[in-house]
Amino acid sequence: MLMSTALVILTAWSVAAVAHALGLPWGPAWVLGAAVAPTDATTASVLAALTRRSITPACSTM
Repeated sequence: MLMSTALVILTAWSVAAVAHALGLPWGPAWVLGAAVAPTDATTASVLAALTRRSITPACSTM
């Protein structure tokens, strides 16, 4: 979970730095970086940590 969060922050920072180097002010550059960062990895990690119970298939008895 910590590594995926660090990846999201690093990606947002990298995109913001490149956008700022190309002439975009810091505010919009950070917004662009946050929009492009892969937040789905963080979300999946957090949800996996919250639901640590195992799911077993239901047995059908007929």
